Amino acid sequence: MNTGELMDYEALLSQMAGLKAEKEQVFSGINAEVAKTRAIRLQLAKLRLATRQAGDFPQPREIEARMEQLEFRIATTAYTPSAEKALLKEIEKERRTLNAAKQAYQSRLEFQQKRKELHETEAVLKALDSRLLSLRTQMAELHKQ
Repeated sequence: MNTGELMDYEALLSQMAGLKAEKEQVFSGINAEVAKTRAIRLQLAKLRLATRQAGDFPQPREIEARMEQLEFRIATTAYTPSAEKALLKEIEKERRTLNAAKQAYQSRLEFQQKRKELHETEAVLKALDSRLLSLRTQMAELHKQ
């Protein structure tokens, strides 16, 4: 080997070492994203269960509007004590329903946020996979030289 060939060989070795180091970084990134994906999927399963257990409630805004209507009716209309008491019980029932509806709504929001986070993580994984494929192709080309 002459000096020119030796320099080319050293340059190839240097390039290969750089690609291997980058490949290791991509592998560690993939491993981290896979662990993150697993954790998110586990959280999604728990949130899905919590959402189902919370039940199906109307939007909290709708319940608040009904409560305001009932309170307005009580304030503006003269009722017998028993009728007013019945309306107050109905307002209290709506208040309990409102609390449950808020919890269900919060569960649905958390579920949607986790799904979005999962999609983002999967997109990162896809990008890392394509980068890994690119590195492998470059390394194969260098091996041919």
